[in-house]
Amino acid sequence: MCLKATNEPPTGIKANMQRAIALFTPDTFEMCQNKTNEFKQMLFCLVFFHASLLERRKFGSIGWNICYNFTNGDLTICKDVLYNYLEANPKIPWDDLRYMFTDIFYGGHIGDNLDRRFVKCYANELFNEGLFEDGKFLAPDFPAPGPLTYSEYKEYILNSLPVDNPKIFGLHPNAEITYLTT
Repeated sequence: MCLKATNEPPTGIKANMQRAIALFTPDTFEMCQNKTNEFKQMLFCLVFFHASLLERRKFGSIGWNICYNFTNGDLTICKDVLYNYLEANPKIPWDDLRYMFTDIFYGGHIGDNLDRRFVKCYANELFNEGLFEDGKFLAPDFPAPGPLTYSEYKEYILNSLPVDNPKIFGLHPNAEITYLTT
């Protein structure tokens, strides 16, 4: 019996990250003149954040208390806000950016207080000065990359993102059992 090689599209967090980064162009990653490297790293972190929020839905009530319809528009407007804030401020206004991401754009969809608390905590872990330090992880077994080009970020998603598991989303490993049974 001969097994046929398949080029099935990736699923899960990898597919969500690929779709999210495809919303941008190489020029997007180079558009910030004031803090080019920081913008690249923070935009990639936003892509991960967006993909993670989308992918948590598959875990049902374990992932979210209420199912939210986050959109690509949430990510693109966050990119615009990130760009504007980095261009206009000498220092990165972390608190302002986290507030905009978690209370206004993504948070505008969230109606449950525990879900809102989770998103704020998640953003606090991702969006801080540590993002630019060696050894920062966006998720278990997924280190934050340094400043790369657009195509290098796409390759990084393909080659470095671990296999889907609940730990990536901050969930207990048993969440996989619940997902698989439903």
